[in-house]
Amino acid sequence: MVDGYLSEVGKIQARSRQETARARDQVIAALQDIKDAHTTKGELQAALAIKAKIEALASGRDPDIEPPASDAGASLLEPRNAVARDIAEKLSTSLEQITEADWDRLGGIPMSVDAHAIIGAVDTGIELKPGTTLLVVPNANDKWRCGTTPTDNAPMNYLGDVAKDPHGIIRWGCLFVQIGDKIVIPGLITGNGRMWLKCNDGSTADNQGVIRVKILRVQP
Repeated sequence: MVDGYLSEVGKIQARSRQETARARDQVIAALQDIKDAHTTKGELQAALAIKAKIEALASGRDPDIEPPASDAGASLLEPRNAVARDIAEKLSTSLEQITEADWDRLGGIPMSVDAHAIIGAVDTGIELKPGTTLLVVPNANDKWRCGTTPTDNAPMNYLGDVAKDPHGIIRWGCLFVQIGDKIVIPGLITGNGRMWLKCNDGSTADNQGVIRVKILRVQP
């Protein structure tokens, strides 16, 4: 019963994030027009203020809407968001085989990456430090589309376009993790810096779909 409840909550949260992303994109587009109008009139102070609000909204971490980003880092310390290293190593080598039910049963901090978001990226709010290892587990059953043409709109999971690039790692359309300047695939993550989740597509305007992710702290 609890597993079923958690699964339903995850689906509701994913739908909510999709609707939030669409509403955010509409507001950003409107703000962009207003900013351009102020710029044309030479009202640079107003234009810069609007530009700052656009950037905050696009990052997904606007303090007017989202809780402080540090909350995610604090949540990692909770016991339910930790996983033993041997289990983490096993999971990291079989991410694509994790079923929906098993993914639902995992602890961890749930997040969603919307391929259509204005920058196709999510600031996790986590500052990764040297000596710390995290496990990033995407839902292998979730899919998104990264285009509208017949050759680009096939649904893809977190691995991206395997058909066009079967031997690649950071494929077009994949979900990847960025820590500072370091780009890696989901699984066991180490590094030093702010951690982002991103959709590997240079133009997200015609994308559709959300891929859910869970982030766990790997115990020594």
